Amino acid sequence: MTENELADRELWRTCVHEHGHAQVALALGYRCVIVKVWPNDDGNPDNSAWRGQIQYHENIPAGDMAIICLAGMVAEILLIDFPEDGYTFADAEQQAARIRACQTRRTGVGA
Repeated sequence: MTENELADRELWRTCVHEHGHAQVALALGYRCVIVKVWPNDDGNPDNSAWRGQIQYHENIPAGDMAIICLAGMVAEILLIDFPEDGYTFADAEQQAARIRACQTRRTGVGA
């Protein structure tokens, strides 16, 4: 894989990650003001070539923020890692249904 291909792959991963945060925040009723992705110029080759951040319109309670924070990693796993390992979209939908059921039990939203 070339350096450009690696950077493109990392950009895609960062965008998927930030999108996961934004989608779950929206599903919980919060508004995203801005989603930013920018080149990471910290000089550390062990870090991703890209960084991301979301700003929300309101303060989000800690419990909901924990769910929103996890959503970035979950999005990467469901949309990038699992397909590379042969995990299908149907498998991802089953996992998403389980997550939604847990969220519904916790908040009553989606019932």
